[in-house]
This record gives sequence, structure tokens and C-alpha cells, in this order.
Amino acid sequence: MTRKDNYVVLRRQGWLSGVPDEFGRELVSRGALRKADTGEYVHRASNPQDGLRGILSGAFAIEMAPFERGPNLLHLFRTGDWMGEIELIKGLPNVVSVKATRPGAYIHIATSDIEELALANPETWRWIGSLAADHLMTAMGIMDDLTIRDPSRRIAALLLRLAGVRSIDNRDELEPEIDATQFELSHLTTLSRATIAGHLDRFEKAGLITRSYGKVKIANPKKLREYLATY
Repeated sequence: MTRKDNYVVLRRQGWLSGVPDEFGRELVSRGALRKADTGEYVHRASNPQDGLRGILSGAFAIEMAPFERGPNLLHLFRTGDWMGEIELIKGLPNVVSVKATRPGAYIHIATSDIEELALANPETWRWIGSLAADHLMTAMGIMDDLTIRDPSRRIAALLLRLAGVRSIDNRDELEPEIDATQFELSHLTTLSRATIAGHLDRFEKAGLITRSYGKVKIANPKKLREYLATY
């Protein structure tokens, strides 16, 4: 893919779709294309921060071990998602680990390039701050979903979030697939694996999802959201 192609992909959805066109093009033009195989870490907790990464294809698991447990799966990043802004703003080592759950590609924009952009245009930090705000809103949504008392709807909310279609459809993935085991879904919902399995069976019989080993495909995101909205 050319840099122009990279920009088109990253501009379609996610953070870059909401920044000024001139800034987005300049940022992506400085990116180096990288590929990742399944299981490969592209970002490791405690390593020195080295810039931003924007996902072009594939899916990536975000893992964190903030206290005495972990690392644990927190979320999945997909095409159009970015990472590294908190470390960049705060001058911290990486706070999360990110690994590919399937073959994928991303661009890496080095810290030095971002600092150079910011010297020429101080608004750079405003737009990077908006990425941090996006991730904060996602984190708040995760906490809110965990307060859903009904197990079936709590699971539905998690599936939609991990698939990147919690509130809107994904134009590039009409039936997005989640790379997560029932054990991981259990951890993320604080429900037993037996409870997870039972509700996934019902979702599948209703035509809302399909399953394969370690994967869940959202067959009808709109109907799953409609189910979630009914109490």
C-alpha cells in the first residue's frame, strides 16, 4: 500500500476521521509501514514509548497488568484505531501491551516526527489529546457496560464493543469477527464460562452470532444492539 492508500484507510473511521485533513495527511506521510503476525507484540508494557501506531488491517489485543494480576485482555483494536498517545503526552514508558490476534498491518510514526510536527504546528498536541479523549470515553463505556445487571445484555454489550460496533456499524466489516476465547469473555464480564456458553448458544440460535474456535462473528450487529436496548 502507498502512503496515500494508508491515509484513505485510516481516514475512513476512528480518530483520523475527525482531525483536519491537512494534519492527517502530514501525520500519515511520516508513517513507516509495519506488518504483524498472529501472536506478535507490536507494543510492550514498560518499554520506552516510541510514538504512535495506527492500524491498517487485522485485529490487536490490548493487555494490561496494572496491579497484582495479569496481563489481562482489556479490549480489541481494529482498522482505524490508534495507540501510544498517553505515553507520548505524559512521557511515560508503555502502559499496555498490544499483540496481533491475526495477521495485520499498521503504520508507526516515531516520536521525533511527532515532535517535529508539533514545532511547526502546536495544534498537533490538541489533536493527539483528542485521541486520548476518545480512549477515555471508551474506558468510561466499558465501566458503564459492567454495571448492566442482566448477564445476557452485559455479554451483548461486550461483544459489540470488542467488534467495534457498540454504537455504529463498521462499513468495512459488515459481520465483524472477535478473536477472544470464552475464558476471556468470562473475565471481561465477570461471569462464569458456563454462563457465557449458555448465552452464546442462545445468540447463535437467534442468528445474532456465529462461532468457531476462539472466535465469535457478529452476524447482525444492528439486531444485537436492538436486543441490548430492550429491558
